[in-house]
Amino acid sequence: MTIDFNSAAEELPAEGIALVALRAQQLRIAQSAAEHLTSDLKAANELVRRIEEVDLPDAMAAIGMQKFVLTTGETVDVKTEYHASIPKAREGEAFNWLREHNADALLKRIVSVQFGRGEDDAAGEIAAMLENEYSLPVEQKLSVHPSTLKSFVKERIEEGAELPQDLFGVHIINRARVVRK
Repeated sequence: MTIDFNSAAEELPAEGIALVALRAQQLRIAQSAAEHLTSDLKAANELVRRIEEVDLPDAMAAIGMQKFVLTTGETVDVKTEYHASIPKAREGEAFNWLREHNADALLKRIVSVQFGRGEDDAAGEIAAMLENEYSLPVEQKLSVHPSTLKSFVKERIEEGAELPQDLFGVHIINRARVVRK
């Protein structure tokens, strides 16, 4: 959609209240156009997602194909993607499961301390020294990096190994793509 504001501006004198009213009208028109385009983009993106993740993979599965070449030379294939995210409310349970299944190497401990103004020298000290010498509260957080979790989940699923998928928020997508020559 193209909006030509210049032709509308030529009809009114470029001064005073008339110009302000014109610019306000132009703003409303532009905002409306942006809302429509945003809505159209959202719908188009949802259509792309549905075709990539459902329609095309289902059609290819129905004929028993995972990859083929179109007469245009483009390649159509389906790749399996793995997504995972540990729900905050279940972090402790998930971390315990990882420990019990010899996957505790995925766990990373983050130690952080907030320093105030003028405490730059103290920031370089070891966490134990911070607690003993400066009486600063040390916050510790345990986490698994998202990419590491994604790789771990993919590996476990592809090996057929045990993995409570709900505990790790596993979401598996078969995504089709068309690759041009």
